[in-house]
Amino acid sequence: VTTVQTGKVQRQDLATVVSASGEIKPKNYVNVGANAMGKITHLYVREGDHVKKGELLAQLENVQSSADVNANEASLQAAQTDALAADAALKTSQADMQRAQADYDRNKLDWERTQNLYKDGLISKSDFDSRKNAWATADFGLAQAQARVAQAKAQTDSANRHVTQNRANLTRVTDVLQKTSYNAPFDGVVTNLPVREGETVAVSYTHLTLPTILRV
Repeated sequence: VTTVQTGKVQRQDLATVVSASGEIKPKNYVNVGANAMGKITHLYVREGDHVKKGELLAQLENVQSSADVNANEASLQAAQTDALAADAALKTSQADMQRAQADYDRNKLDWERTQNLYKDGLISKSDFDSRKNAWATADFGLAQAQARVAQAKAQTDSANRHVTQNRANLTRVTDVLQKTSYNAPFDGVVTNLPVREGETVAVSYTHLTLPTILRV
């Protein structure tokens, strides 16, 4: 005999419960990957830690990159000092050339008058020769001053190029140094930390997973 359960008919709400396994993922998260190769010297977080934006997460070995930055900073300062000195020398040579130009113009006018005076027999031969020598000296002095200005300009351009080159080198090594430090890109919780201090990471290896903090 088949047993049948019976019951009184009544109105009620029906509920269906479904059980299944799954994984909860945040909408916003980031895998903080390595941008440089090196040994991890410090890990400042653990799984489950709450972090703030900009907080330091991990530090790679940076002895060489720090030394490179210091050396390039010193080179840049030296290049800037040389550029300032070259610029000062250029201004000095330009001032000397202006004085030489004024002296040249004055002696040139005097020489032109001297030739007319000598032709008319109004000055002596020795006076004529003296003024001729003065004009020749002024002409030679102006040529020398112009040459010094050209040389000073070349030295200034070279010094400025060295400054630009050293500044570019400093930017490059600073970028390398910055890539040895890893900071939280936003407020969140560390959900995965598959590395330990002393391990070596390489570029493209993911070593931190940092999701955002969900707010109600």
